[in-house]
Amino acid sequence: MTNLVFLNNNNEVVTDSLLVAEVFGKEHRNVMQSIRKLQEELESIGDYKGVLNFQHTVYKHEQNDQMYPKCNITKDGFALLAMGFTGKKALEFKMKYIKEFNRMEEYIKTPQQLKPIDQIKLLLANSVDTEERLSTVEGNVETLQNTMTIDYREQSVLNQAKKRRVEIMWKERGELSKYDTKQKMHSGAWKDVYIRFGVASYRDIAKVDFDNALNFINSWIPLSF
Repeated sequence: MTNLVFLNNNNEVVTDSLLVAEVFGKEHRNVMQSIRKLQEELESIGDYKGVLNFQHTVYKHEQNDQMYPKCNITKDGFALLAMGFTGKKALEFKMKYIKEFNRMEEYIKTPQQLKPIDQIKLLLANSVDTEERLSTVEGNVETLQNTMTIDYREQSVLNQAKKRRVEIMWKERGELSKYDTKQKMHSGAWKDVYIRFGVASYRDIAKVDFDNALNFINSWIPLSF
């Protein structure tokens, strides 16, 4: 079985939505949908720290080299998500996950002779193609920076900006406006954002597009106004 947990860039032990979907026999899109629903529920009760247990990012598909959204999940986040998985087999996988989380957490607490970065440098130093490997790593880092999605704070900034803009546009709407309710105008604003940035949710907007998205929302005007 594939390793169930790994270390993220912050040296935190996490799993991800792809692994969860594979292990529990779920469709990845359904796992992502469950995660978004959990985040919305946590946000509704003011548990913003809980929301951060789910870290939205991207991965490259092996077959078409396209980037798709996924979510890294902390131990606490997995515990919340796995509550919805029932049955004997699901319980077995839950226990394996918990053991792996605990094992990895114990491992990183144990002093190592070399820091991870020093181990990498040592391995690269013994390689005849060090420059090629470094170039590949730098390219992967650049790709990740260009495709990483906005974090929770940035999501909140866009959401608040959209609310303010809709309030302004609602007051200025004319008799020919295609929006007869404020709720429809809210939905219309998001729809235009999704089309402009090619996403299914504002949470999936690339981090490099955050400033452009904020400017777009702040100057948004309904197409038929």
